[in-house]
Amino acid sequence: MFFYKMKKNVYAFFLSNMMLRISVDAIIFSFLWFYLSDDTILSGITYMAFRTFEIYLMPFSSYLPDKFGRKTVYNYCYISAFICCLLALTALIVLESTLQMIVSVVTCLLLGGVVSTLPTNTTSLLHDRYGSRSKVAFRVGSIFASYKIFLSPIIGMLTTISFGSLNTVIISTALLSIAFFIKEYALINIPNVKSLERVKFSDTFTSLFNSLSIKYEKVFIPTLAVINLLMTPFFMVSLPHNAANGIYPIPEFVVLLDMLFGLGIFITNKFVFKYISNKIPDKQAILIGLFLLALMLSFGSGDNVYIAPAMLFLGGLGLPLIVINITTIRVNNIPKDKKSMYLSSLTFWSLFLNPISILIISYMYKYDLTNNVQSVYFCISFSILAYYFYNAFTFSTDVINQVKGKENEKNN
Repeated sequence: MFFYKMKKNVYAFFLSNMMLRISVDAIIFSFLWFYLSDDTILSGITYMAFRTFEIYLMPFSSYLPDKFGRKTVYNYCYISAFICCLLALTALIVLESTLQMIVSVVTCLLLGGVVSTLPTNTTSLLHDRYGSRSKVAFRVGSIFASYKIFLSPIIGMLTTISFGSLNTVIISTALLSIAFFIKEYALINIPNVKSLERVKFSDTFTSLFNSLSIKYEKVFIPTLAVINLLMTPFFMVSLPHNAANGIYPIPEFVVLLDMLFGLGIFITNKFVFKYISNKIPDKQAILIGLFLLALMLSFGSGDNVYIAPAMLFLGGLGLPLIVINITTIRVNNIPKDKKSMYLSSLTFWSLFLNPISILIISYMYKYDLTNNVQSVYFCISFSILAYYFYNAFTFSTDVINQVKGKENEKNN
């Protein structure tokens, strides 16, 4: 019910954010596919450049929202992304050979820097807006994220495979232009919150290491780090590799897989959460999500056209159970005045292994170790499932139920 009562400017906020991320994903995939036909390693390096800047700048870029205001920095993200679109067009239309590759990689680096501020800044804005009701807000945001996962393959993969990288970048630039104006309307009633204390750049280093001592992070950080370690090369190396090398009946089959993953996320956010939120403890919901995701990673990158779609759908069902519950726990356990810094630090620790895995999996495909890739996915994903299972039931309390209890006391 809360979903339908939200004001129009909030819907616009989620919509503009979704359009921005679709544009970025489409441009990155257009470059990835552009080089994939010639060299898997070069394609992997191109995407690794994007992920490296996105992840490793995250703890430091969060200094800007807390110091200058989250809404102000959010605006600059859109402007910077539009500049990156123009660079991408220049690389594909004007340049050739080595210079084209250099500008492409630089564009990916800049896009990585731009979007490094988005996830935690968006989370902070939502929590500024909804406070104790942020779990519901995160679920609404996750529904739009599922739309993004569902639409990105159409605008990114399908357009690139069918019409070429240049047309994809042109469409992405137009989409980002529309998103910019929607964003202007969306931010009207969202406050420009910044720290009440003087924020120093050195605080980013402090929060980076202090975040490790936050309650339950000794379980959450390794769990999310391993999930992201596998999911990024799974979607951006393994599935495109299968499409480009004739493993699927048609290259566009990879689009169907991504759409089924997005459909699973949408169904969980829209329907499953309503059923299980008051019936299953959050730690058990996370465990179920990890099991479904482990199945997807272990069996979803094979050549079986029946098993792969089913596994992608199951993985989509499982991911929100992990992300929403962990995000809710985190956002209620961190200092309010440095929210962006701490969220960025936690997100960094959850993603910092990604660039390594992208390069390793790319090399494995380069040297015909395709069968070993699935074994790696299987062993690591079920190992982290066992790690979480062992540690989860040592939790002394159910944090989300605690938050609900506080809300009920406040309402009474």
